[in-house]
Amino acid sequence: MTAAASPFWAHEMALTRHYLGTEGPEGSLPLAFLDASGRQIARALGRPDEQADAALEAFIRIFTPTRLVYALRDGHVAPAPAGLPVMGWFSYLVLTCHVASVSPNVAASDRFRDRLQVRLGLDRGISELSGIAELWKRARDWCEFRHQSGQQIRQIALPDPGTATQIGHSLRISFPARSDLRRMERLFGSLAIGRPPAPDRVVALVRSEIADRTWSQGFLRAFDDFSTRFRAGDRLLEDHPFWIAIRGLSKPPTARGAQRVFGSDSMPTSMDRPPISSKPTIPKRCGPCPSKRTRDANRRRST
Repeated sequence: MTAAASPFWAHEMALTRHYLGTEGPEGSLPLAFLDASGRQIARALGRPDEQADAALEAFIRIFTPTRLVYALRDGHVAPAPAGLPVMGWFSYLVLTCHVASVSPNVAASDRFRDRLQVRLGLDRGISELSGIAELWKRARDWCEFRHQSGQQIRQIALPDPGTATQIGHSLRISFPARSDLRRMERLFGSLAIGRPPAPDRVVALVRSEIADRTWSQGFLRAFDDFSTRFRAGDRLLEDHPFWIAIRGLSKPPTARGAQRVFGSDSMPTSMDRPPISSKPTIPKRCGPCPSKRTRDANRRRST
């Protein structure tokens, strides 16, 4: 088996392209939040949304207990095979974001270490996790060097860890955070029912609820990114993590492209649509579609 064909390195390459590549769904702006949900893992691997749970479990299985301890406790990881354009530890960081945001229905404990033990099926927990902060800083530097060298790699806008010096980066960059999930269900769950709401309605409703409540940094960053892009005229946002999270509240993943066309209150549901032909169809869009570079420039001007 070649290195690229091994499950760990195949995931490392796919996750690097999806989250850190400038040609990925988030464009070339710095990585400010990370959605490590099953949907995003599936999309990184090129799998449909209905396979989100299977994709997530396959991702969990690429980690061995021994290597996990060395990585998260000590910051020690195996070097990437020669020729692979990856850092070699990004998968571990995506895992920590998943653990930071895992639903109480999956792991009841509010302690990160307990949830890590449950999700990985470890015989015992890992008490020392200082390697996580070390790997985040090395990832930031790895991306910065390649970005400045002209490679198609995004920078990482690493948040301040606060008092949680070992796991704070993962807690604050993950979206949606565990603390946000139940509140999102309560306040925005109606947006996931029936036909897709208009994006301006979503932005207005969320904005009205964030001023007087404590939301995670990842949630605020994701919402700001979504609303800024929408105000700048970007209408290619149906794959944005914030939109996916809102539309995914209180319901299981569905096939990508079968549930909605972005930005319409009156679009027919999949039950109303005629049978899909053998030729791919392109959703109608209002006006010319800006390039990714133009969208990024517009977003910078609007902030």
